[in-house]
Amino acid sequence: MNVPEKLTGCISGPSDSTPVTDNRTSAHCTPRATQLELHDLRRVRLPPMPAGLSRNDQNRWYVFDELITHEQSYLDALHKLQYVIFNALEATETFVAKDTLQTIFGTHQRICRLHQFGQVLLEQCVREWPGTGVAGWMILAMVEQPALLHWYDLFIRNHKRTMELYTAESNRNRIFAWFVGSKLRELGEQRTFADYFIMPVQRMPQLLMQVRELARYTHETHPDRALLDRCVRRITYIGEQLNAATGRSEAVRTVLHAIEQRDADRSRTFAHDADQCLLLYSETLSEMFRNGIGERIVLLLSDRLVCAKLPAQQNAGKSSASFHQQPNAIGTLTWVLPLQEFEVECSDQADSRLGSTESLASIDSIRDFGTLSSVRDLMSTFHRSHDTLNVDTCSEELNKIWSTVLFVEQIETPYAQNVSTYYLFFIQSSDEAEEDATLIHIKPAKGRRRILKTKTADGKKEWCYTIRITQLALRAENSPGWWNSAVYAPYEALFCKTLAADNFASVWSLRQVKQTHTSYLSLAYVWPSRFASEQVTAACCFAPNTTTSAYSNELFRVWSNRQHVLWLILKDSHSSKISLYTHDRRTNRIDARATICLPTVRVSSVVYVPVGQVGNTVTDTVWITTRSRLMIYSATYPMIEARLKSIRIKGTPNQLFYHDRRVFCGTVNERLLIFSLKVDGGWDLQTPQQCRCGTVAAMCVVSSHLYMAIRAHLRVYDSTVGAFVKHLASPAACSEDRRYITLLERSVHGLWIARHHCGTVSLYHAKHRKHLLDVNIGSHVARFLAEATVDTVAAPVHVLSMQIIENFLWVGTNVGLVLSMQLPQSGNVPIMVDQMAVAYHGHLEDVAVILALPSLRAHPAMEPEAIDVDPLLVDKLYKNTRNPARDLTETRLGIEELQVSFIDLNVPLEGSGERVSSALQDASCDDGEAHSALTASTVRVNDTSRETDDGGDIAAAPDKADERTATETSIWAPNSMLIITGGRGYIKRQHNIDHTTCLQGSSRSRSTASIAELTDSWRLSTVDEKENVILWEKRYN
Repeated sequence: MNVPEKLTGCISGPSDSTPVTDNRTSAHCTPRATQLELHDLRRVRLPPMPAGLSRNDQNRWYVFDELITHEQSYLDALHKLQYVIFNALEATETFVAKDTLQTIFGTHQRICRLHQFGQVLLEQCVREWPGTGVAGWMILAMVEQPALLHWYDLFIRNHKRTMELYTAESNRNRIFAWFVGSKLRELGEQRTFADYFIMPVQRMPQLLMQVRELARYTHETHPDRALLDRCVRRITYIGEQLNAATGRSEAVRTVLHAIEQRDADRSRTFAHDADQCLLLYSETLSEMFRNGIGERIVLLLSDRLVCAKLPAQQNAGKSSASFHQQPNAIGTLTWVLPLQEFEVECSDQADSRLGSTESLASIDSIRDFGTLSSVRDLMSTFHRSHDTLNVDTCSEELNKIWSTVLFVEQIETPYAQNVSTYYLFFIQSSDEAEEDATLIHIKPAKGRRRILKTKTADGKKEWCYTIRITQLALRAENSPGWWNSAVYAPYEALFCKTLAADNFASVWSLRQVKQTHTSYLSLAYVWPSRFASEQVTAACCFAPNTTTSAYSNELFRVWSNRQHVLWLILKDSHSSKISLYTHDRRTNRIDARATICLPTVRVSSVVYVPVGQVGNTVTDTVWITTRSRLMIYSATYPMIEARLKSIRIKGTPNQLFYHDRRVFCGTVNERLLIFSLKVDGGWDLQTPQQCRCGTVAAMCVVSSHLYMAIRAHLRVYDSTVGAFVKHLASPAACSEDRRYITLLERSVHGLWIARHHCGTVSLYHAKHRKHLLDVNIGSHVARFLAEATVDTVAAPVHVLSMQIIENFLWVGTNVGLVLSMQLPQSGNVPIMVDQMAVAYHGHLEDVAVILALPSLRAHPAMEPEAIDVDPLLVDKLYKNTRNPARDLTETRLGIEELQVSFIDLNVPLEGSGERVSSALQDASCDDGEAHSALTASTVRVNDTSRETDDGGDIAAAPDKADERTATETSIWAPNSMLIITGGRGYIKRQHNIDHTTCLQGSSRSRSTASIAELTDSWRLSTVDEKENVILWEKRYN
């Protein structure tokens, strides 16, 4: 095969070391272009067509040859603008403004990088085409890159204005015009700058035609047909999205032009100009007036809310700012409100604020509901009627409590007549209540209130949510929020709030009170923490398992089904503390609930266990390890708050993990304890399976197997057979692979591994154990510190935490920085590591916790593909980043179980738990974990358990399956999730301001008028040593 020529300005493909800077005044702006280094990409060609091919195969050959020729010619054109023109202009910087260069070439360079990345795959595909005849894997790997749609969208939307800028600069600056013209003439072609610059706009339609043609000549039984069909669907989708984005952009320009005609001075005060403003949401709504109602088209732009009359309602003789002169009329402008200058009143959304410390009013109501339900059941047994004591009165009160806790708007129930068996649901039957559920009240800072009416109650919630998330994106804290982000601004993780997880000065603790049928909790005041700064070291989050009898209180069960419960573990130099929060999955509200102080105790790990019984208490549980103990708490917060068990473990436990009805507890002295369920459903805490396998540092589930990191290698535990079955060793040839493995995560792409005191995250194929790529976190941090902030870090960077969240890789570091990178949705699409973004918000040090709290909004998961496990495809996709010398070696094994001494210092009780005081005394004597008494400066949850005659279980309720169906059907929830990071302290790093603006600015870029006002706040670092938790909110993609 001939490779006679290099591509123009040949350079190396994207890598970690390639500098990519960012010239934005917000979190998401056109990237700042830099001179690209030379690479070794070459133009490749197919060999002559062999004889004897069928007519159909000949057509496939011709079409594929045309496809690779066009793709390489397109990349060559991109190179000419970047290397021949931009690099020369960037080197001189004498006769053209820097911001002009960035505006013209910034997004163009990102597109160039994408196709450089694809050129490596194309070379491999061309080399193998004569023998295989398949190309779908290569095309799919290019078009499913997550950044491709964004950069093409940004380029196409701003192409017209960018060319206007180029033309204006050429007319004004004759040296610039001469320089560009002379460079183009040196290329020996007749094309102008406009001819080259229009090519990205034309590329997707051309590619779609070529791939369609290739699929047309590919037989249905051909191994390449399925992937080619998928490529056609993907490119079609990209084209539709680009067309829709272009249409929205034109609509925005039309609307902004009408606003400027109406009030030119006011239009310049908005946060975004015509090049930065995006249309995010629009719908035909009704506007309410005192004397009537009118149909309106309402548009939510990225910085303002616009309302207009529909074209059919125009008065022919009325003169007003309008944008209905074109055939596709939008309407006549009526009013415009900046998003920062109004509030939205939504009764059902009023409690969706984040980080609230308003505490236990709903818990009080839930407790009262359970008590009143029992009272009503007793009243139903009366033999005679009583005027002031009757079932109807109790049912009315139950309805009020139900509506207060759950914010029920309208629920129909078939049980309204049978009040002796079922309580009444809260029903708003009046027309006014139904209408209020669809009204959006807009309160501007100045001017009169506006009232909009949606078609449905869910439509109102969607509007309120979208306005709120857009207002959040406009906050100065999110302008910028991330550096080097390749995600649309509204879909970035938005900074919401910081919390001091140990600060419960205004939160009430819990004290148990003995009841007849159940155990409820009364209130006791918690004093402020005596510690100035505490560090978050571990956490667990779970949706409660409400299928047990512990949730027999119907209101509590329904309320719990909407909640996540979050346990945060904090420590200082001497003690640990557990902070409990709840997350309402229908409103994304976070509430601080309780704290448990453990003086002189060091908590090492925590895990949620959804099944099993401890003692006589049927409930889900939370297991916690200290230096020498395993403590088990009820997870049925807050109805049961007993410590159910506290047992001594020989050796220092350091890891807990739940998988497949087993709890795995690793210890520092290289022992592994595996707790299993007994036949009666209780946990066998006396005789766990015990193995001497080494100190376990991390665990992760891959398919049905549990992977454990032990020193520098992995061991695979098969829950089906209850034994280790594989040993995966790192090669000794690489010094990095001799470091101990500390973190494991699984995604559709494979197994992510981080090592002790190492700044690199490695990806391995989950089935074939092949090394795929390394993500150098340290290099990204160095670029961020050099290019985007004036802050520095003193310590070498290493990875401390890692999490896969909604197809994003999140990484926490020892220096407090938080990073994230969007991953392809498919496992057979290679990863571009230069898309790593760094958050300006972070911690002072040690980001040990990254957790996701998804809402109840349904979000489909990606289905695995058979092609993802093709070992030959793996080698092709990661040709540039694979290091075969680092592949893991597999050995099948079986580890003999050992009889290790195991001591349970606590006598099992007949009740649900044991008294905490005795357990704490045992720990104090043997472990040196002295526990102080409750004082004014240190107050913890009084978790002394109930008396043994309580029985441990909440009385079972009658079956109300139909009620549960009517009540718990999730109609609407936010299209977003919360993400929590925890470490020590909080810092908002300084943004290295560049006062230049660009036409291709982001949807959170500030206008020229507002940049000066925000400069001072952007350049100041914010440091808070007490705030140790950061809340982010991220929309689903």
